[in-house]
Amino acid sequence: MEVTECTFEDNTANAAGAIGNVGELTLTESMLNKNTAGYGGSIVNVGNLVVKDSILTNNKVTEAQGGAIASQYGGTMKITESTLEKNKATSGGAIYSINSDVRLKDCSFIDNTSEDKGAAVCHETYASSDYDESSKSFLSCSNCDFDNNHSKMGGSVWTNDYVSFEKCRFRRNFSQDEGNVIYFDGMAEIKMNITDSFIENTNAVNSDIYLKNPSFITIKNTNINNNSDNYVIRNENATLKISNTTFENNKTAVYNNHSVWIDEDGLEKYIESTGNAVVKNYMKASSSSNGFADLDALIKSSSDKIILESDIVMNECERFRYMDGIELNRDLTIDGQNHSIDAKKLSRIFKITCANVTLKNIQFKNGCYHKSKFHEDKEGGGAIYVLDNASVTIENCTFTENDSNNSAGCINNRGVMVIHNSIFKNNYAQRICGSIFNDNQLNLYDCSFEDNFAPSDKNSIEKYIETWGNIVNEGNISIKSCKFKNTNYFNLESVKIRTSNIMNYLLYPGLISFGIMIFGCIISTVINLIFPQSVIGEYLTKFTAADLVFLLVVMLISIILTLVQTSIKKYMNRNGFENYITE
Repeated sequence: MEVTECTFEDNTANAAGAIGNVGELTLTESMLNKNTAGYGGSIVNVGNLVVKDSILTNNKVTEAQGGAIASQYGGTMKITESTLEKNKATSGGAIYSINSDVRLKDCSFIDNTSEDKGAAVCHETYASSDYDESSKSFLSCSNCDFDNNHSKMGGSVWTNDYVSFEKCRFRRNFSQDEGNVIYFDGMAEIKMNITDSFIENTNAVNSDIYLKNPSFITIKNTNINNNSDNYVIRNENATLKISNTTFENNKTAVYNNHSVWIDEDGLEKYIESTGNAVVKNYMKASSSSNGFADLDALIKSSSDKIILESDIVMNECERFRYMDGIELNRDLTIDGQNHSIDAKKLSRIFKITCANVTLKNIQFKNGCYHKSKFHEDKEGGGAIYVLDNASVTIENCTFTENDSNNSAGCINNRGVMVIHNSIFKNNYAQRICGSIFNDNQLNLYDCSFEDNFAPSDKNSIEKYIETWGNIVNEGNISIKSCKFKNTNYFNLESVKIRTSNIMNYLLYPGLISFGIMIFGCIISTVINLIFPQSVIGEYLTKFTAADLVFLLVVMLISIILTLVQTSIKKYMNRNGFENYITE
């Protein structure tokens, strides 16, 4: 169906104020103005919708999504050479899309508002934590203008799925929380690309681009006018690549809590990183090393023993292929001859399944497990993940600068593992244990652990304290002749654990004291009323007063300990770690 040069104005409905499309609809040179609905102010689309050279203005939705247009569940939408202005909704002030592909080209989004997410566009996908590739949807914006749009999250765009912006311009957009321009809440290892674009927010307070979850973002050939004192980009948990991009002013523009890849060292001055975040120049690739694909080819050969003749360094183009690490699924020995395997913070190094594997004389460097606890509570292992039916021996190896967005900076062991004469240094995890999480059988001999850290978990305190934050054990473990050296982070975590324990110890005396005080006040009041000069009443009053003093002391100590815990948590958050209250 084709609709040309038509006006839809002042229409009202429960859904789809003017048009409901379940088939094929092309709308050209038309105006949709002041339409109102409970969902999809002017249009609801579950089919294929094309809008050309049209104006959608002053449309609104009350307490739902899609001020001008709502597209959902398999629908597709293409809008070109159109203006969407002064539309309003709870989410998606102009456009709301759920599990629906959207293509925008040569469009203007002006003065749109939403109370919650995405003043111009809210593009989302419902999926389980195990991300279903078949459910993904795409948002593509080309040569579009986003000007003066306002929302709680995502002043212009809020999305949790695949999105690209090409030759787009963002000016004067505002968000109450984060993401004046874009709030990217990607649910898995999904991508956002921004190329040949312009970003300017001169009076911004919050971040312009907010990157919340593990995902992959590329910003290329883009000009960023960072006049204000806010972070233009706030990267909480993503892998961000910045190339051929200019920042107009000499101010910190990027907050980095995970990983940023740059194409020139001069960009580092614009980046502020937390303690365990990384900034790398991807143009400085090692010419004397092979990539992960080369190592994978050796592993898939017929030989049962592999000897490394050079360092192995992951190339950026390999990160998606080996996100969970190179799989070892057969009996194998790898002798590194003291060469390194460097994942460049792009992926885990090895995933070992159903095999007897020996790893020796290898330097494991910069492995990273990207998924957070959003996906699985006790996943992790920045360098190595060992599954249930695998048996692994590690000899004379070193693990340095590996990290995990979940547990276990180095190794997540669910099989049978023996490690001896190996070194673990400067490895980190967001939670539970800095080096190793064991859920089956782990034997450690003559190993050294230094400067590894992760915040504690309230259910795994004993081994955490014993190994100074390195190991959490939920299986069987043997530790012989191993050395553990703590970090300042661990010292603070120990203080947090002890203050929490003291607060727990004070809880019951405090409650008992409070009960005694209330009971004493009542009894002493009654006795003093009946027997004004009673000795019993006098002593009971003194006892109640003493109990009140004790209660006040308990409360004062609890307040001081709470302030100490709060300060430690804030410090840990500033340095990129999660915090768990230990009970």
